[in-house]
Amino acid sequence: MDERADQALKAVRALARGETGELRIGYAPSPTTEILPRALAAFQTGAPGVCVTLLDLASDDLESALLDGRVHVSVMVKPGSRPQPGILFEEIVRYALRVAVARQHRFARMTKVPLRLLLREPLAAYARAEYTEYHEMLETIFAALQVKPEIAVECDGATSLLAAVESGRGVAIVPEVFRSLAGSRVKLRPIEPTPPPMIVGCAFTISSASTVAAQSFLTIVRTVGADRAHSAPSLYKEQHPVVGKTAVSKGSSDLR
Repeated sequence: MDERADQALKAVRALARGETGELRIGYAPSPTTEILPRALAAFQTGAPGVCVTLLDLASDDLESALLDGRVHVSVMVKPGSRPQPGILFEEIVRYALRVAVARQHRFARMTKVPLRLLLREPLAAYARAEYTEYHEMLETIFAALQVKPEIAVECDGATSLLAAVESGRGVAIVPEVFRSLAGSRVKLRPIEPTPPPMIVGCAFTISSASTVAAQSFLTIVRTVGADRAHSAPSLYKEQHPVVGKTAVSKGSSDLR
């Protein structure tokens, strides 16, 4: 009985420290490809007993998943101008926006691409129904020109967006971190004038982030973001595999 009592006491103490239990994380694959793997690796080193479940959801679904309790924290692009009531967002990193073009496209030979020239090009974009904040971003970028761009193809995620650009079906406006997915398949070029950056961070509610595990994870993500801000970009090209008790659940899509 003494041994059982000792084991029970250790289990209770581990739970209080956030070293056991469950943590459900919603995420946007493409924008979080630098910060999320590092945060997960550090979290599982410190709390190997916590079962982490990853949910890949469409960007608009990441907010609703917080409200209905499917996830504790969402690592995502900053919500648009109509965020869900009750959801808090904390900025972690910022990424410059670029235009992604096929390797043979004339823009690939330019040092910078004037924004007005994008109006003459078919645009590949994420699906409006699932990526509200992305289309609000496009409206903000082109507002000064008082002309809306021609969207030639809507994509359900970053993989299909990359395929559309690579095949020459259109050019796309993406964050600099998109380079880690695209590699050498397409070219990314700065836009002139420079548009506002894409903000990536953590969304949560007071109740969803109330557990010790969720608070520990948020602390780690903040640290990873701060480290990135003071490190050379090249240090963040390597992807760290996630090991331990991690389950991955694929939802519909996100900025992936």
